[in-house]
Amino acid sequence: MSNSFPKSERLCAKKDIEALFAQGKNIRQGKLLIKYILHDSSVQGNFVKVLVVVPKRNARRAVRRNRIKRLAREAYRLNKDILTEFLLKANKTIHFAVIWSDGEDLPYAEFEAVYKAAIHKLAGALKVTL
Repeated sequence: MSNSFPKSERLCAKKDIEALFAQGKNIRQGKLLIKYILHDSSVQGNFVKVLVVVPKRNARRAVRRNRIKRLAREAYRLNKDILTEFLLKANKTIHFAVIWSDGEDLPYAEFEAVYKAAIHKLAGALKVTL
């Protein structure tokens, strides 16, 4: 699979975002919260749509918030195959938000480790759901 993060994989529609936060389920791994909602697949190609959120109350400076968002997008981009293969077999789509609740700087390797653990936890929850 491609290691890109095109616009078609970004969760942008206000209606979808509101539904995600109103009806979504949570998975927490350390300082990372993943809010997700599962749908039956009606489209071919994009099985995952992602929203990255870093609240201003957790990272006051825009430079820090933007860096954390870059780390989250990069971690998703490099590790998206974990979810995509599973969703392809199950014929489902998922919308999820990656929410980081800490404002401290951290190296990419640490962020990626937390993200991978959260994604594996999410994949396990999805297997139980199906």
